[in-house]
This record gives sequence, structure tokens and C-alpha cells, in this order.
Amino acid sequence: MVTSVHLLAIVCQLLLLGALCWTQSRSTSVLMYRYFTPAGFITFWYMMYFLIEQLAYMSNGYTMLGMETLTPDQSIAVYERTQLLLIAMLASMAAGSALVPLPRRTLEPEEFTQTLGKGVGPWTALVVLAFFALGIAATIYLGRQFTHLTSVGQFRSGLVKSADGLMATIVQFLGNFAFSVLLYWLVRARRYLLVAGLVGAFFVAILYTGARGRFLWPTLIGMALVFAASNRLPTARLVIAGVLGVFALSIMDPLRKSLVDPTATFTITSAGDFVSDLLSKRNFDGFANFGLISGTGFIEPHLSRLIAGARDPFMMTFFPVIYRSGVAFGSTLPGYFYVAAGVPGVIILGAFYGATLQLINLLMRSLRSVWLLFAYMYAMMWYCAVGADFVESRNKMLAAMAPGLILWGLSLLGPLYQAQRQPRWSRLRKESLRHPHPPAAYPATDRTTASSGN
Repeated sequence: MVTSVHLLAIVCQLLLLGALCWTQSRSTSVLMYRYFTPAGFITFWYMMYFLIEQLAYMSNGYTMLGMETLTPDQSIAVYERTQLLLIAMLASMAAGSALVPLPRRTLEPEEFTQTLGKGVGPWTALVVLAFFALGIAATIYLGRQFTHLTSVGQFRSGLVKSADGLMATIVQFLGNFAFSVLLYWLVRARRYLLVAGLVGAFFVAILYTGARGRFLWPTLIGMALVFAASNRLPTARLVIAGVLGVFALSIMDPLRKSLVDPTATFTITSAGDFVSDLLSKRNFDGFANFGLISGTGFIEPHLSRLIAGARDPFMMTFFPVIYRSGVAFGSTLPGYFYVAAGVPGVIILGAFYGATLQLINLLMRSLRSVWLLFAYMYAMMWYCAVGADFVESRNKMLAAMAPGLILWGLSLLGPLYQAQRQPRWSRLRKESLRHPHPPAAYPATDRTTASSGN
């Protein structure tokens, strides 16, 4: 009986996610505006961090990470409270999003595709290639540093604690962005051999860093713009690409270990552990983290955390030893709302967040630059990642979208630069076309006689 109620709560969450998506994707035939809305990103991340884990805990007797000492009745009580708060947050997000109206007119698919070719010239292409080269170099450097850290028992988070590691991480974001752009260009041009070489080189460079997301997201963003440009989703190819993507991600850690550790061996079994790790570790466990924050009563909400974020109170309350070692778990978006203002914060801040998502959606529909669309996609990757909170991720979000803003600025400067270099005779010719009547010093009859050859 309990399980059926909990399943009904999961169905309610799915319906509310659908309502949130509908508020942002209606009244358009452009694929970009239907599927790649902020609500679409929220739905993807929510399923990864909350829905899968709810099903997993339901199947293992409601024993959640961090709450193994609770009795079965206590675990079920925390489980149910967490579900109710999530339903309340999603309902307020959908309501907040619906209160912001969509524009009456939107671009047609052909108009949207035309905007993707604007602002792309030889100079911006060279900048993209330079970004990619710098990013690959930084990635290789970080991979070597990560290999050294793991050999002395430290974590990847230590890379950004030094000035050179922080700078290399920022430059790596340039390479990730450039990879997305190059992938988009090459797939659109159907240069599939070059696509294979590009993806292979990027995969090998990322492999030694141990950061699966740094390979996954640039690939998905590049392909998303490909689908948006053609305005269609090839279902069969998406399934094949998804299977290949999961396989590539699952072999990254064991393959890297076998390459850097002479005693380690690479097996299919070790690759299969990746999927089980998602359910048995905190990689995507937002549900239990939010349950700890909201269901145990150990954290007193305070409005100052709207600016400071939820990571410190969450980790120092429940995992202080792990936090001091340099590792932090995601405090979740609803957890951020809760530590700031308690249960009312989950509802009220959820409504404000939903309205903000819709405002970003309206901004996205007004963009007429491929660089700003790429920047938008990278920003949403962090802003909508509900397993963390955007306060924790703001630095990464800014670094990830910065290359798009730089390229957009260059695309605006390009026409001005060309106008300044334009020869004087060319400017005079354009001026004469704007003013076809001859100047007063040259009578019209004289020009006619001269042009006739008399």
C-alpha cells in the first residue's frame, strides 16, 4: 500500500514536470524552442537526481544514503516528507513559469536556421580553432596533474586550489566550448571522418582527467544545435548515440586506471560498475541529500544563505570530515531553498525560480546569434542542474559560457573592422549608390555626353 502511494507521488512529479515544460514550449514549431527550454534542462536533471533514486530506494526497503541508522518507519517518513516537498516545489515552479506570458509571434524554423549562420567569418573560425588548441593543451596538463594527485591519494578538486590548476581549468572550458562548435560545423557539413577524428582526440584528452561530464556535455550541446538547425530529432540515431555515449562514459574510469596503473586491468565487468555506482554512490543522489537537509531537522534555515549557498551548511552538518578532505556532495536546488527559508522557501523561492526560467526562455527566443545560443546552452547546463545549486556553480557557469560571449563580441566587431579597412574608392562608390544624382559641380548633361563616347 505504501509503495502505491509513493508511485503515485512519482507520477505527480512527472505530471508537474510536463506542465512546467508545456508553459515554456507551447506555440512554436521550432525544435530549439520546444525541447531545449530551461524547463527541458530541469526535467533531464530532475530525472537523473531525483526520480531514479526514488525508484531505487523504494526497491531496497527505503534505506537512503546517510540515513542507514534510521528505523524503517523513520526512513519511510523522511522519504514521504521529501516527496511532498518536491511536489510542492515543482507545483510552484510551474505556476511561476506560467505567470510569465510567451510572445505572440515566434520565429519559423527557416528563419531560425538562417540566424545560425550569422556572425560566422574566417576570423571567428580561427578563434574557435585557437580555443580548441588551447583547451586541449590545458586538458592534457590537467590530466597529468590528476594522475599525480591520485597517485598520492588526493582528489581532483585539488586541481583548482593552485593558481596554475585554476587557470588551466578556465582554459579547458574554452576547449570544451570550441569542441561543441567544431562538432556542430563538421556534422552539418557531413564531414564524418573529421567528426570521428575530432571526437576521438577530445575523448583521449579528457580521459586522463577523469571528468566524464567534460566529455558528455560538449558533445550533447554540439549535437543539440545540429538537431535545432535541421529542426528534427532522428530517433533511431539518438538511441544509437545514447548507447554509445553511455558505453564511452562507463569505460572512462576503468580505462584510465588501466593506463596509469600497471597493476590494474580493464574488464567489461569494471565498466559495468559505472551504472551501479549511480545508484549506490552520491554521483546523482539528490533525493537523499535533500532528505537529509529537510527531513532530519539538523539545519536551521537562514536568509543569508541565499547569497552564500547551501554547500557549507549541508556538508559541515552531515559530512564534515569528507568536506575537509576536499570533496563536496550536491546540496540540491530544493536544499538551497530550504536552508535559506525552510518549507516556505521551497514553495516561494520555487515560484521565483520558475518565473526566472520563463524569463530566460523568452530571452533565448530573442537571440539571433549562434554564439549566444551556444552560450545559453552552456549556462543552462549549470543553472538548471538541480542536483546542486546555481550559487555553488556560478563560477563554472560563467567560465563555460564566456567563450560564446567573446565570440559574439568578435562577430559584432568584425563588420566595424571591415568598414574601417574598406578602400576609399569603395566607400565613395557606395555613397554614390545611395545618392545617384551627380554633384552640382558636374552638370548632368556633361556626364551623359562623356558616357556616350561623343
